[in-house]
Amino acid sequence: MEERFTLLAGIQRYVLAVAVMLVVSVGGLFEWACRLFHAAWEVHFMQFLLFLLVAHLGIGVYLGMAVRNRLVVWHNMATLDGVAGRKVAEAVLWPVAYPVLFLKLAIARHL
Repeated sequence: MEERFTLLAGIQRYVLAVAVMLVVSVGGLFEWACRLFHAAWEVHFMQFLLFLLVAHLGIGVYLGMAVRNRLVVWHNMATLDGVAGRKVAEAVLWPVAYPVLFLKLAIARHL
């Protein structure tokens, strides 16, 4: 069985994920800007956007597997459709979904 995370450890991993996404975004944008005046800059921009999309989804899946599963225990009455839908939504919308999750967990655990 996996070890459980504290809320602080989950928040730290989320902040690290946001930092990684910012570094990837700024680094990729800088590289694209350097190539802006070369031929086929549109191709480089599309590659940059694809890379950002893959990085965004990869971080969302990581947070779902490494953080969410260790912070929240799904109730055995939860439906498969509800759990799967929530996990997919959080993988796609992780920059917004995880602060909301942390706030709800903090309220439930400490109030």
